Amino acid sequence: MSWFRSSRRRHSPEPPGATEEPARQPAVAEEERAAEPQRPAVPADELEGRPLADLHQLAAEAGVPRYRLLRREQLVSALSGGDARPARRERPERPERPPPRERQPRPEPVKSLEELEGDSGTSFDELPVQRPSRPLPLDDDLSVRMVGLVAPLGCGQRALIAGPPGTGATVLLRELGRGLARQGVQVSAVLVDVRPEEVPEWEAGLDVAAADTGSSPREQVALAEDSLARAKQAAESGEDAVLLLDSLSRLARAYGLTGDRLEAVEATKRWFAAARDAGEGRGSLTLIAAARVGSESSLEELVHETLADSANMVVRLNAELAERGRYPAIDVSRSRTLGEDALLSEDRRRTLENMRGVARSLDADEAWEFLAERAREGA
Repeated sequence: MSWFRSSRRRHSPEPPGATEEPARQPAVAEEERAAEPQRPAVPADELEGRPLADLHQLAAEAGVPRYRLLRREQLVSALSGGDARPARRERPERPERPPPRERQPRPEPVKSLEELEGDSGTSFDELPVQRPSRPLPLDDDLSVRMVGLVAPLGCGQRALIAGPPGTGATVLLRELGRGLARQGVQVSAVLVDVRPEEVPEWEAGLDVAAADTGSSPREQVALAEDSLARAKQAAESGEDAVLLLDSLSRLARAYGLTGDRLEAVEATKRWFAAARDAGEGRGSLTLIAAARVGSESSLEELVHETLADSANMVVRLNAELAERGRYPAIDVSRSRTLGEDALLSEDRRRTLENMRGVARSLDADEAWEFLAERAREGA
């Protein structure tokens, strides 16, 4: 019966005036577009110098979708009247392949390393590799100084901050980044699968790219690789770039959800292995990442075991110290920098070795007190 009714509709004459409806549609569509609320534009020159946190607040108020996944230049473009998404195209009368509509805005594509080679003359992977020999400048923040006493940080290092849940690895990573930024170092941070309310805590003083818990594993992986490519580009141009990652464990999980477990570990290892120092005047890329250990996740343990071997600077955190309120809960006896003799003068190296020898002869709590006192004294 339904087929009969539809057939009758198909062959029945059109009611009067039906042929005029298409002619009115453009006018109606135009009226609907005019009725849409327009986002007030802010001049781009007023936005350029504003903190990223302010841009995020303005984007949230303006209703910019997925604004935390956008880079600074995309936010400025969107808030000044542009659009972070590809521009709409008018549909032709007889389209052969209508362009697909993106469901959400994505970060601007980064040039491949092959494309970047044409810009700088040498691709990042072709830069010469040498042992880190130039120390990174750290400020006088107590926790940052304590790290410098047990594990000096140099240009081009693969640095790992490893600790059980609740020991403050993320906080220490953030403070290290801010300490470097205050000394004029170019520091950026990539946050993977992070809680949305934690993102503003990072944005003070740091350039942050975040994929929160509402993003897909593919988006998280893409953001991490995009951030790494940008840091490589900075190193190619001769800068000493530092990239923070919170965290290797969550990045491995994102890789795992887009592939299998072994591929996830290998992909994370490749990401972490990108750090290198090409020598003064040629730039460097330093990677400092947090990693969770001591959990019930076999993947997290596998990632930690694999990457701890490739790291040349490791700060290990102690759960018992953290429970006693010691921050940063550095385990002096298990933290170290490989090849630190290339970063320190002979006198400085002997001074630190003597200090660590005393600390290692004490229990964990006494060693922490001794280390903190030396840091306060400016050792």
